[in-house]
Amino acid sequence: FPFLRSQVQHRSRLAWVFSGSYGLLETFWRPLADLTSRFELGPLTADEARDLIRRPVAGRLVYDDATIERIVQHTSGRPFQIQRICHRLFRLHTRRRIGEAVLVEDVEAVIAELARDPVPVWAIETEHTDRLLEP
Repeated sequence: FPFLRSQVQHRSRLAWVFSGSYGLLETFWRPLADLTSRFELGPLTADEARDLIRRPVAGRLVYDDATIERIVQHTSGRPFQIQRICHRLFRLHTRRRIGEAVLVEDVEAVIAELARDPVPVWAIETEHTDRLLEP
């Protein structure tokens, strides 16, 4: 943490982007957050979410409209959640069913799988972060 703070303070030719939840505003992160400008991004609109789902895989993966709507509804437009679901769907379809459309059933299976998976280490609430960063 001290190294990162030092870099933010003294590297004026670099731009730093920190993204995450409101947990980044908690006490542990405060010294770093105080050095930055805060710009909040809300959830994506439904059209932006649809674009985030379709555009990166255009020509490689096909989603039917009901599938897109299920992802948008489940994630409420939160980009991190959209990308977690889409990443799993992409892996599923590139390994097993190349050329087939992604179906609502596939989305439901991925949602259930993600519910059983732990959150990635870097996304854990900050009350646990001090233990992760100890040498």
